[in-house]
Amino acid sequence: MCFLLPAFLFIHTLRAQTQDIDSLTRITEVAKEDTNKVKALVMLSFKLMVAGEYVRSFSTIEQIIPLSEKLDFKIGLANAYATKGLLYQYQGDYPKALKNLLNSQEIFEKINSQKGIAYSLNNIGSIYVDMKDYTKALEYFDKTLALKKSLGDKKGIASTYNNIGIIYQEKATAGPNGTSFKNDALMALKYFSSASEIYRSHEYVEENAYIESNIGSIYLLQNKYDLSKSYLERSLKIFEENGAKDGIASAHINLGILAVKTGKMNVAKKHFETALSIATTIGNYTAKDCYEELYKFYLKQNDCKLALSNYRLFINYRDSLLNQENTKKVVQAQMNYEFDKKEQAAKLEQGIKDAAAREEKQKQMYIRNLFIGGFIVLLLLALFIYKSYHDKKQSNIQLEKMNKVIVEKNKNITDSINYAKRIQSALMTSEKYIDKTIDRLSKNK
Repeated sequence: MCFLLPAFLFIHTLRAQTQDIDSLTRITEVAKEDTNKVKALVMLSFKLMVAGEYVRSFSTIEQIIPLSEKLDFKIGLANAYATKGLLYQYQGDYPKALKNLLNSQEIFEKINSQKGIAYSLNNIGSIYVDMKDYTKALEYFDKTLALKKSLGDKKGIASTYNNIGIIYQEKATAGPNGTSFKNDALMALKYFSSASEIYRSHEYVEENAYIESNIGSIYLLQNKYDLSKSYLERSLKIFEENGAKDGIASAHINLGILAVKTGKMNVAKKHFETALSIATTIGNYTAKDCYEELYKFYLKQNDCKLALSNYRLFINYRDSLLNQENTKKVVQAQMNYEFDKKEQAAKLEQGIKDAAAREEKQKQMYIRNLFIGGFIVLLLLALFIYKSYHDKKQSNIQLEKMNKVIVEKNKNITDSINYAKRIQSALMTSEKYIDKTIDRLSKNK
């Protein structure tokens, strides 16, 4: 059995403050109603989930959601939905798991958190791994890996490497005698090793324990028992130190399989029963793997009654997890999300087109109004010029008429003066004539 690694936006940033569940619980009880409390609650819900305390984890999430909404803390809300989705996934309720993970993705998309989107894609891909839809899972993991590489998110890259490795590991497990087994096992080991290298370089011991458990399961498939035992026992120790019940159960299952292969049947039975006791208490789908291995164990022991009993339990768990109705609901949830997303994109595109059309219309109206305004100004200017020209022409005509009148009057005056002069000349005796007359009269005396 291998481990898929979930992803969260700020899980790693609080590690120094959150050593265990008890200390986290105390922090959240006295914390102010702010974003720091939301972060602590997210970490607490995650720790509770890993510890297999699903009821408390759900209860913690129900505190996160309203507080995040009140504070308008989108990242906290997105992480709450992500944890809730994973809880449903661990319980085998894939439709509800996908619904909550898609809610988380939608919030990250709204706030344009590329890191959050990458984590959402990673978590959704893990659901498809559980449902054995490896093509769909790889599609999501490839998108996740490309995005995380572009962001330089090393720890995120490591978790995605691990999850891709699990796809190849499950393919190898499904066909141990097939022609592709060797290649699938090598590919799985390659991705697990790449993930482990990153985690070790960042000293993430607990995360690396999951990777080493996965590596141990690959060596188990390859019948490299000593290497397998070394990795599995090392990871089990770390899981026990951190109270990671899912990890403890998985390690015991793999160690039980190893014990069966090496003929240590009593040791194997103990490992399987330990794993089953943990799996049933946490309600984890690990119980399915326990029943499957116990069925195989009792079959080897020729205990047909117990083999049949465990086989039936295994089938019940398997069918409840992978029933047709669940598959339909998951597909429907994905289709609804994609439809809503396309519809929103179409509305956005139409909105952009409408805005562009309005802008173009306004631009055309502006140009039209500018043209009309310019035309009116030119018309008024032409009318002004015409009126000025007309007024000037009329003034010139009036001046010409006045000049003619003045000239006529001047001529009349001149003629009158000349006429008066002639009359005056005719009426008045000349001085010479008077002198002659006086002289003549003087002589007659």
